[in-house]
Amino acid sequence: MKKLCAVLLALLFAISAVSCKKAPPFTPAASTLPTSSDISSSSGDETASSLESSAPTSSENSSEENSSLESSGNESSSEEASSSGSSSTPSTPTNPSNPVNPNPTVKPLDHTKHYCYPKLTETQKQYYNAMHSAVMNMHSSWIVLGPLTDNYLADIAIVRHALVDDHPEIFWLSNHYVTTKGKDNSGNPAALMMFSVSGESSSSYLVSRSERATMEAELEAAVASILSKATATDPFEKEAQLMRLLCEKVTYTTDPNDPMIYSAYGALVGGRALCEGYSRAMQLLLLQTGIPCTTVTGVANGEGHMWNLVQLGSNWYNLDATWNDTTGGFVSYEYFNLTDADMALDHTFSKDFSEIAPDKLSGVSFNISRPSCTATEYNYFVKRGFTYSAENADALISYITSSPDEVLEVRFVNQAFKQQFAANSNAYLQDINSKLADQAYYIGRYSVSTHTLRLYKVQK
Repeated sequence: MKKLCAVLLALLFAISAVSCKKAPPFTPAASTLPTSSDISSSSGDETASSLESSAPTSSENSSEENSSLESSGNESSSEEASSSGSSSTPSTPTNPSNPVNPNPTVKPLDHTKHYCYPKLTETQKQYYNAMHSAVMNMHSSWIVLGPLTDNYLADIAIVRHALVDDHPEIFWLSNHYVTTKGKDNSGNPAALMMFSVSGESSSSYLVSRSERATMEAELEAAVASILSKATATDPFEKEAQLMRLLCEKVTYTTDPNDPMIYSAYGALVGGRALCEGYSRAMQLLLLQTGIPCTTVTGVANGEGHMWNLVQLGSNWYNLDATWNDTTGGFVSYEYFNLTDADMALDHTFSKDFSEIAPDKLSGVSFNISRPSCTATEYNYFVKRGFTYSAENADALISYITSSPDEVLEVRFVNQAFKQQFAANSNAYLQDINSKLADQAYYIGRYSVSTHTLRLYKVQK
């Protein structure tokens, strides 16, 4: 006997630095569902079950490095039998007569050239293209995604994850969607997806069409403003400039009443974001300059988290802009272009979707064919020559005396030397200050974190 099931899945992106709250969930409107043997309704984002994290704490009591981590926990999945309403076979989306933004000033993002789309199967790409068209046109009602597959629910979860990851410019899509299996207009078995319009109890969109048009114009202006200030032509320097500009603009927030803090719009226009907002904004800025970038999910300090993967040359690097934006206003580069091994000291990557059983993909955090990051060439401190060891102490003194900055950051050459410094910090600082005797300042405070040493100048 066939049953009609409404499956409520909490797959949600909560985010970054101090204490994160999940976006308000949506619940399906059962009366709008067509007759089918299998209907799935999701409230949440498909890429992570709970993303919440903060900047790491320091061994010192400096406010720049200390923060708390709190988890809201994952929403549980549930199934319930439901009676079905009647519905004709849904049709494919059509282009509206009044497109939302026919002449964008920010370059449209071509997902065929982005990270996730090429990793999909041909059928998944068909799902993706149909889904993308519906979202861009803010379609309402049912659409045909493509041929029905044995694991169509898993395919839809993977595709929606890929769509959101490839398009940080999409800020109006909510966490709610409904899927089912049915037939296409030719009577062939097909995977279907429903989009509901703004104002309904289970809206697929966070804003109306008119609101979206205004907000897109605001986002385009914000992106253009930041890009105009990032004047470097070298990709590494461009990335460094854009990250600093982003961190200087954004304030971390956990406001549960503002769904935009999960988006690039929230970060770049509102100036408020969680780690998803930081990551989406960073991705949007880099993609606009032609630098390949995607997002990755995982766990940091026991909480869900999101950050970026950036490609420079032929190699990929980890970039965590949220953790680089410290609470004291200091923009750090500690998590700028790290290897996976470095990242693994305080971050854990979510599994790849291929490592998870298809029937378990809904409701869990996963990544899509994440590239390995092993190169160190474009690590910020390696590239700048700001690494610290007992053997290059003179180079540290040269950096301190030549820099006008009041706060200086260097990277320990390795973890062994970090432990050596921590065990003998007073001796190392006395040595540093003895070599600064003729300066108008001395190093009066320091902080040690996972990878770096931060030194604070104090005027004599």
